[in-house]
Amino acid sequence: VPGVYRVSGSVRFADLVSTGAFVQLFVRRSGSDVLGAHYRNAAAAEVSFPINGLVSMNEDQFLELFILQLTGADRAMTNNAVYTYLAISPA
Repeated sequence: VPGVYRVSGSVRFADLVSTGAFVQLFVRRSGSDVLGAHYRNAAAAEVSFPINGLVSMNEDQFLELFILQLTGADRAMTNNAVYTYLAISPA
């Protein structure tokens, strides 16, 4: 349904052990970035990174959540709906 939507998301890494690690989250609408959030991890710990905003949508469009982490190694995400999610609701 065309309209404006409130988009909220979060990613939690189970083992982001690098202090100062750089993390980016993007919400993409049909392949193009429409929201972005950039973080630098302050301490070695299990950390959540949120992203929120309003996005206009047409009938044939879709949203995706992308994550980029630059620690130099693979990192596991906490895979449950409490910590890692993308929620979309009418604004």
